[in-house]
Amino acid sequence: MEQLRESASDLNLQPGHVWPVDLLQQRDVPRAEPATAPEPNLSTHLRKLNCCSDVFQCTLVNIPQTLALLKQVKLPLGLIFQPFKDSREIDFADWTLSLLAQAKRPRPVTYLFLFDVSYNAVETGYLAIVCKTLLENLDRLPGDSRTRIGFITFDNKVNFYQLHSNLSRPRMMVLTEIHDIFTPNEETLLVNLQQSRQLVVALLEEFPVAFRETQKTLCAFGPALQAAQKLLKFSGGRVTVFLTQLPNEGCGSLQPREDPVCLPRYTCGYVYYYPAFHHIHSSALVEKLREEFRNHLTRSIGYDGLLRIRYTQGLMLDAFYGNSFLQTTQMLSLPYVRPQAEFAFQMMIDGAVTESLLVVFQSSLLYTSCQGERRVRIYTYCLPVVSSLSEVYAGANMATITGILSKMAVDRSVSLCLASTRDELIKVLIDALVAYRASACSPKQSAFTIPRSLQQLPLYVLALLKQPAFQTDAAMSLDERVFTMFELMIQPLIVMLKMVYPDLYRIDDYLNSEPADNDSMEMGKGTMKRPALIQLMAENLALQGAFLIDCGNVLYIWVSRHCSSSFLDGVLGVTNYTSLPGTLTSLPILQNPASKLIQAFLGSLRKERLYHAPCFVIKDDSTSRSVFIKRLVNDRTETAMSYYEFLLHLKERVCG
Repeated sequence: MEQLRESASDLNLQPGHVWPVDLLQQRDVPRAEPATAPEPNLSTHLRKLNCCSDVFQCTLVNIPQTLALLKQVKLPLGLIFQPFKDSREIDFADWTLSLLAQAKRPRPVTYLFLFDVSYNAVETGYLAIVCKTLLENLDRLPGDSRTRIGFITFDNKVNFYQLHSNLSRPRMMVLTEIHDIFTPNEETLLVNLQQSRQLVVALLEEFPVAFRETQKTLCAFGPALQAAQKLLKFSGGRVTVFLTQLPNEGCGSLQPREDPVCLPRYTCGYVYYYPAFHHIHSSALVEKLREEFRNHLTRSIGYDGLLRIRYTQGLMLDAFYGNSFLQTTQMLSLPYVRPQAEFAFQMMIDGAVTESLLVVFQSSLLYTSCQGERRVRIYTYCLPVVSSLSEVYAGANMATITGILSKMAVDRSVSLCLASTRDELIKVLIDALVAYRASACSPKQSAFTIPRSLQQLPLYVLALLKQPAFQTDAAMSLDERVFTMFELMIQPLIVMLKMVYPDLYRIDDYLNSEPADNDSMEMGKGTMKRPALIQLMAENLALQGAFLIDCGNVLYIWVSRHCSSSFLDGVLGVTNYTSLPGTLTSLPILQNPASKLIQAFLGSLRKERLYHAPCFVIKDDSTSRSVFIKRLVNDRTETAMSYYEFLLHLKERVCG
């Protein structure tokens, strides 16, 4: 940080020019392509010292000099960052601490799996899929020769499994008294994976058939979780739970309800959701479960993490959004660390930051690797301080502003209500528009203008208002709503933006473009060239085309009724439109260039995502067509305005 301060004299600040945009005259411009993040006005030397922009992203890359200036623009000052981002460009910032710090060797990695084996769970058939996936990836679990593993199953009772290497076969211990949980000897239940591997394999092969005839409908999840907590009290570890119904036996029993609930947010845990899962009747969810569980088992992780955030004097933390425990205003406790983990802060200016031309943010992550090494990863990010409104507006980062607004909305929905959340989103947008209209940067005329850097803000706010998480739709269950909120809170920014405003491509024409480059992509070489993005409007769905919409957590392919026979045959494996089912729950894998290209394209979209995005194929005249149509954010729906109608509504509120 001292090096950055010494380099402040290298700044070459020039007054930023703000290009006003008339929202009504240029309403067709936004979001054919996503907004490009502005570059901070720094010297080349300082830009080289900054960490990768994917690690730190700020809503305003030109920091207002005073609180009064920040309040004048009515935009949030926030920071979104990924302190454990997996990137080759930043590996140099990851090093092992000195031998002195290694004097006490960290604890081994411990994996504890909890399986629901009640009647409802057995009927879904999930256990065979999960056990098979775990068996296939048992040797890929992150860790070293000391890695430990254990299992607990539960129905109306809690079952432990002794797997000590001196046993000839696994031994089950049944705990019938679930109101006063007692855990047997930890050494026999949490065993060394290498030494007890044969017993672990035998147990996983036995699980799918052991409870096949069960008639026990009760679910003692609470007592099972208590047992897991007692087992890991001194050693720590990662708990993976599979649950198929509401807990209804012992502590933690729940009743069906429709009241807002709190999201999991203190242990760095993650939720995976498979509504109406069945191993035969929901093939898309079976694929999703396999892929997500495999990724969960094998991805790089750290544990026992402490994350310290430092920032220039004159700034203060106003709010924190993330799945961890905030020990102090500058220290986070991270029991579990993964590359996709993302955190957000909303900042406030506490006094003036006039003593320096720079504001500096720094994150220091101390954690234990799966190999038992204590490591630290440090990132530094500096931004210029500015004193004019035009420079602040010129540095507005549309993507990060949307990310902060989505997290603010989720936080408000949990503590208050959906109506309050929707009103607050509109208020934030109107306040920003009114502030710009009143500023010296706005043209003094009747036009409804906004800075070019914020041109997409009304569109993204409308998209947030149309998000299922914030819709009062009676057809949506509480589970679905809460899971969508959870995704908005923890998904990496690039995926969250697709959830809010999806990417729409025409893919039938794409098959005929640049075959040489596409062939190399099929072989895993080069960079996939994607089709041009299309605005989310039904009028863009040509009757002769096929379109793919990427919603971040799910993909849909729309097949128009006059789609070309070459696409139908080469990609979907049917000879004509009428022989295509109304909805396909997966895209067939065919041995021809067209199919391989589309599969490669889907693979490039899904790459490095936290959740596997299943792909559904929908016909133009299918009963499921509304699933696709409601994703067209620019259009009017039964409960929400079109983008043009929304702009007219805003103009009336802003201009009078």
